[in-house]
Amino acid sequence: MIKDTFQFITGHQPPDLKVLVVDDHPGTSLILTRILSSLGCEVETADCGLSALEKYKKYHFDLMTLDWNMPHYGGQETLKLFDTYASQRPMDDNNLGFILCSGLDHRTIVPPPVKHLKMLDFWEKSCGWKNIEFQAKITIQQFQKGVL
Repeated sequence: MIKDTFQFITGHQPPDLKVLVVDDHPGTSLILTRILSSLGCEVETADCGLSALEKYKKYHFDLMTLDWNMPHYGGQETLKLFDTYASQRPMDDNNLGFILCSGLDHRTIVPPPVKHLKMLDFWEKSCGWKNIEFQAKITIQQFQKGVL
């Protein structure tokens, strides 16, 4: 639907967004992959920050969804890891967009200060997958339009 609207408005096919889903729970990764794929995104998954960074080094991603609470390299550590990598070897646009996706209340999470990453949204799993699907549509549309 987003692609059709984009093509209708601009007369061009929108670029497929490459999204890296970082979550240690396979069920969550699967649901996010299905939601994002239905919006025309190309999706890869990683189960922790270390594997996410390795995948980022090999492929370019436009966006990253990031679980905050993971046993190995959780959200905070992953953001610091990516920021350190970017400071040593700048990423393509030096400003990877990320979306925190957590079962925790958004008011309890304070991301570390990062210079080379940009927080775009927060998807709260406890609000339900239908809500996240709705938020994802809005976030992807705004990102494709350059609003975010």
